[in-house]
Amino acid sequence: MSLFFVFLIWYFLFVRNNPKVYEKVRSWVPKIFRGVILFTIIVSIVPMIIPLTFAGVIAFQGIGIYIVIFAVIIKFLRMLLGKGEAPKKKAREKTRKRETDLTRAVPKRIKIVRKFSERYNLNLTEQEIQRIVDASYMSPNWEKEVCDMQETYDTIFEWYRGTSGWLRAYLRVFPVQNVSSDFAMQKQICLDSFERIFSENPPKQYASVDECVEDWNNKYMTAFDETTFMIAYRFLQNNKKEFEMPSVDILRNQSEIDRLKEMYDRTAAADPEPVAEDSKAQDENLRRVQ
Repeated sequence: MSLFFVFLIWYFLFVRNNPKVYEKVRSWVPKIFRGVILFTIIVSIVPMIIPLTFAGVIAFQGIGIYIVIFAVIIKFLRMLLGKGEAPKKKAREKTRKRETDLTRAVPKRIKIVRKFSERYNLNLTEQEIQRIVDASYMSPNWEKEVCDMQETYDTIFEWYRGTSGWLRAYLRVFPVQNVSSDFAMQKQICLDSFERIFSENPPKQYASVDECVEDWNNKYMTAFDETTFMIAYRFLQNNKKEFEMPSVDILRNQSEIDRLKEMYDRTAAADPEPVAEDSKAQDENLRRVQ
C-alpha cells in the first residue's frame, strides 16, 4: 500500500492544482492509478503463495515509506531554500481580495465547464474547455466566468445578466466558437463575429426581429433568439457599430368608407385629368336637369 500512498501524495501535491503539470500527465494518470492498484494487489497476494518472498515484500514496502519521507523532506527544503518565497506567496494570497470562491483543482474546473456546456448546448470542444480552464488561473474575468458556470439557473436568461452578456450570448449563439485566453482579444472576436452577421444581413431589411432571427439561424446555423439579438445589438452599439432595427408596420382599424375614400384619393392623384372630365360631365347633366 505504500506505493499507492506515494502516488496519492504525488498527485495531490504536485499535479492536481498545477495546470501545466496536469495538462502533461492527465492522460497518464488513470493508467498510473490502475497500474499502482494492480501492483499493490500482486505484492499483497504473492506472499501468501510464496512465503519466501515475504521478506522481500516488506523490504519493498519499507522503500515506499522512505520515498514518502524523502518527498516530504524535499518539499520542506524547497520552502527553506526559497528564502521565504512560499510564506510571502501565502501572505499575498491572503491580502489579495478574491472575487470568486472557485476550486483550485484543474479536473474540477474542467468538469464545471463541460457540464455547463452540455446542459445549455454551448457546443464547446474539449480544447476550448481546456483553454477556458487554463485562462481562469491567470485572468480574473475568465475565473469569474467559470465560477458563474457552477451556479444553478432556473433559465439560461439568468446567465446572460452581468457585464459579460456579450460573451455569454456569443457562446450560446454560435455553433463554432473561437476562444482566446486573453479576455480583451475574446471581446474583439465577439465584436467581429456579431458585426459580420449584422453587416451581411442588415436587420432593417426585415419586417420584424423574429423574421430576422429566423433567417439568420437558417443561413448561419446559429441559435439567435430575441434576447441574444438585442444583447448583440446593444453590444455593437456600445462599441460604435450602428445598425438600423427592423421596420415595424403599424396596424389600424379602418371603416369601409375610409378605405374607399383613401382608394379614391390615390386614384385621383395618379390620374387627375379623367377626374376633371367626369366633373364637367356631371355639371352638364345637372344643368340639363334644371
